[in-house]
Amino acid sequence: MQDNKKTTSLESYEAPKCEIIEIQNEGVLCGSDYSATHRGFEDSDEVIW
Repeated sequence: MQDNKKTTSLESYEAPKCEIIEIQNEGVLCGSDYSATHRGFEDSDEVIW
């Protein structure tokens, strides 16, 4: 029967390159109409997905 030995090697870890990007908005995405309203959610509302 063959011996199964667990071998580990220590290697240096190089983290993935991380880039930071700056995002600037160009206006209101949703609800751009200032008179827009929402009645809210109620317990009796039926939600269908």
